[in-house]
Amino acid sequence: MKERIKNEIIKIAGKNTTFLESKKSIEKREKKLFIEMLDELRKLQTLSDNLMEDYGINLFIYEQIYWDVIVKLIINKYGDDVGLVMVWWACDVLDPKSDENIIMDIDTEEKFIVKSPSQVYNALKKLKKI
Repeated sequence: MKERIKNEIIKIAGKNTTFLESKKSIEKREKKLFIEMLDELRKLQTLSDNLMEDYGINLFIYEQIYWDVIVKLIINKYGDDVGLVMVWWACDVLDPKSDENIIMDIDTEEKFIVKSPSQVYNALKKLKKI
């Protein structure tokens, strides 16, 4: 909720007013955060890859500490399965538009072809991982 609107409501209703965010709003915010994180992780990896390809500069040892922290935070928020998928998407997917990018449920063997961070999120949501 925008701060200005919130302040106006508090003026009318009083300081003890509490605000509850709807389930739909929370889900929308979570999806947006997930997609932004995947996009940014992919950009980081692409920048690193380009430095290596274009100039022969390998930042792996320097970056590894940061990646370790990022992955731990992701796993803490989403769990091991989602963390692995996010790292896979950011680091190992060479062509996001390829039909070869598949998320599969090991138990049911249900497959989802993913071509965007939004599709990754939706597949994980259907698999009840998020």
